[in-house]
Amino acid sequence: MTAQEKAKLAQTIAATAYLYDRRLPTEAIEIMVEDLCDLPIDRVIAAFAQYRRTATYRAFPTPGQIRDLITPGTDDDSVARDAAAKIVTAVSTYGWNNATRAREFMGELAWSVVVQQGGWVNICETLTHDNVGIMQAQWRDLAKSTVRIAKANEAQAALAASGPKHLLQRGSS
Repeated sequence: MTAQEKAKLAQTIAATAYLYDRRLPTEAIEIMVEDLCDLPIDRVIAAFAQYRRTATYRAFPTPGQIRDLITPGTDDDSVARDAAAKIVTAVSTYGWNNATRAREFMGELAWSVVVQQGGWVNICETLTHDNVGIMQAQWRDLAKSTVRIAKANEAQAALAASGPKHLLQRGSS
């Protein structure tokens, strides 16, 4: 984003704050500009306009809210549906004898589901035209559980790394 575009964004932020009865210090506006400057200026300005026009938004937006309007984050359900759909596609595209290419196509989450379901050959032998809906639903649920467990493990590891060690150990006094 150019200096001129950053100035335009700063004006948009200040005007939007005014509409929400907020007076932001220059430092706060600069932080918001910095948080949004990696995005295309026209999309950021449009996101502010969209935010202002939406009746459910009653408070001044955070940079995260504006970013989500431009590039919506993916939720666990969407990620899980995508993984399950890729498994179905990979079975018909690559077949039982091309597990390596199927894995490359599907990605690690879908491959984790494949492994948990007995492996690639088992998936290919199990999936039929009659049960594709049932199998895809099961794989979706398993993928969602896998994502949630991974997030919980990451949070636990981060907590363990940042917290005092003596509080995390059992039996310590």
